This record gives sequence, structure tokens and C-alpha cells, in this order.
Amino acid sequence: MRPNPITDIPSFFSQLSSISPMSIYSDLDEWSRTATMFLAENVGLGMGGAILAISWGIKLLFVPFQLKMQVQGVKMRLIAPEMKAITDKMKKLQNSGDYKGAKAEREKLTQLRKEHGIGGFSNFIGLLQIPILITWFLSLRHMAMNPDLYPRMLTDGYLWFKNLSDYDPYFILPMLSAILSAMNISVHLKSY
Repeated sequence: MRPNPITDIPSFFSQLSSISPMSIYSDLDEWSRTATMFLAENVGLGMGGAILAISWGIKLLFVPFQLKMQVQGVKMRLIAPEMKAITDKMKKLQNSGDYKGAKAEREKLTQLRKEHGIGGFSNFIGLLQIPILITWFLSLRHMAMNPDLYPRMLTDGYLWFKNLSDYDPYFILPMLSAILSAMNISVHLKSY
């Protein structure tokens, strides 16, 4: 029996309404904790190793998107003079009231981007890692704040940092993070 499109519309919308940012967050949060415990207990990495493995896995997952964004950025810089000339001409035409001419220039701009393989929204796909990393951070925070539920957080760290639910006693990790972030920013600024 074929489904009736008229009577099945409410069930379709009820299924769509179950997808929300909160449900996506909950699913990612649950998955990250389950994966962390699986890697810690079943694979034998311990909590510290599981946290490192998932963190690197998330970053590696987004490497192709980051590379694509960087390639598109280089392409944009290469055609920037042409784009500026077209946009300047487009603004002049708009200011003079020649909207057909401005539209033609806008189409030239679109064609120029298309010729050089520069997509509109593909540059922003790398931003998808932000909610995933935030969810991962919040999951780690939840595990660190509930050592009664995750007792391995108290003992499965590395080197000087055995208790993963406590602060780094020597501030080595925050300093290392700050130095790496500063280096990353300086490398990015030099590339522009």
C-alpha cells in the first residue's frame, strides 16, 4: 500500500521537528562520552589516550576542509585585483543608476569565481568543527566534574598530569596551548 502524501505530512513534520540543535548536541555528547569510554576501557588507551585520540581524530576529520579553505583563500588572493576592478565598476554603475550594467558586472564576478573554482559557501564548511569541538569540550568537562561516574579520570593521565579531573598543577598545558595558538595566529597573519 502506497503512503498517502496528504495524511503522512504530519508524521513527516513530526520527524523533522525531532531534529533540533539540542538533539544534535545530545547525540554528539552521548557519542563522545561513549567513544571515550570505549577507547579507554576496551582498546586500552586509558582516559588520557582516549582523549588525545578523539581530539586528534576530530582535527584529522576536518583537515580536507581546512585545506580546501586555504586553497580557495590563495585563489581569492590571486584574482583579488580582477575582483576589485569588477566590484569598483559595479559600484559606479549602481551609483549612476545603471542597474542592468551592475547586474552584468555581478554576473562577471560570479563567472570569474566559477572559472577559478571558488565556491560561495564551501569556504565555511570548516566552521562545522566549531560546534563539534565545543560539544567535545563540554563532554570532557562533564566527565571531569563527575569522577564518581568516570573514575578513570582520576588515574589515567600521563606524566605529571595523572588526575584528569583536576587543573594542571604546573600550568604546562595552558602555557603550551597559548604558545601553539600564538604560533598558529602568527603563521596565518604572515600568509596574508
